[in-house]
Amino acid sequence: MNDKYYIKDLFPGQMGWQKFNTKMPDSGAVSHHAFGDLVNDFIDSIENNKQSAVNIEESLKIHEICYAITKSIETGKIVKLPFMDY
Repeated sequence: MNDKYYIKDLFPGQMGWQKFNTKMPDSGAVSHHAFGDLVNDFIDSIENNKQSAVNIEESLKIHEICYAITKSIETGKIVKLPFMDY
């Protein structure tokens, strides 16, 4: 919620909301975010006919890692990657 979290299952000793140490602008401004770098990378990939750092293959790997983390937390077991060959 906003810049706070409460996950007693992961942090059994947690006593109330914890605060993320992050910059939370009061407006819709995202000037502090990495969007500029992402857009610059995308434009560079078009201009120089090269693969963008943010592509479907990399996105799949990131989602796979997040899924493995979740499964490992749920089961308490090691989850081996990759799930599939790329």
